[in-house]
Amino acid sequence: MEDVKETSETTEQQPEEKTYTQADFEALQAEWTQERETLTQKVSELQQKMEQQLITQAFTQTATQKGFANPEKLLQVLNLSNVRVGEDGQVTGLDELFDAIGQVKPDKPKTIGGPTQIGADTNGTISASQIQLEEAAERARQSGRIEDVAFFSQLKTKFFGGN
Repeated sequence: MEDVKETSETTEQQPEEKTYTQADFEALQAEWTQERETLTQKVSELQQKMEQQLITQAFTQTATQKGFANPEKLLQVLNLSNVRVGEDGQVTGLDELFDAIGQVKPDKPKTIGGPTQIGADTNGTISASQIQLEEAAERARQSGRIEDVAFFSQLKTKFFGGN
């Protein structure tokens, strides 16, 4: 009798096998597909964040090595869209970025109230008006004619306002 009780107890403990219909199968498949898409999106977002952190860390390290005092401020004004993380996890594009930064040279500050060379262009060459004035002055000195002196005086007034 004990064998009969054990057999009846074991059959009661085993859950009944559920049979799935095509609709049940499709519902489960849709649910799993949705979960897979959600997880894939989260993985993609985390990969992008990781890549951005790698780029920021590599930029800061390279900027410090190249002698920039405050790489965080420099990072805020630069466009890092051409800097990428390769399949091997290495950051590429930083060398080109720093080469471009090295080619940019600030303009010389202009001195206010300092000495100036009259008739000189901004790059230090003598302008055409200065050459014309010097030629007229030389002609007036050599010839001594009143017409040449008057012409020199007119040019001087025209270019420099008198004196």
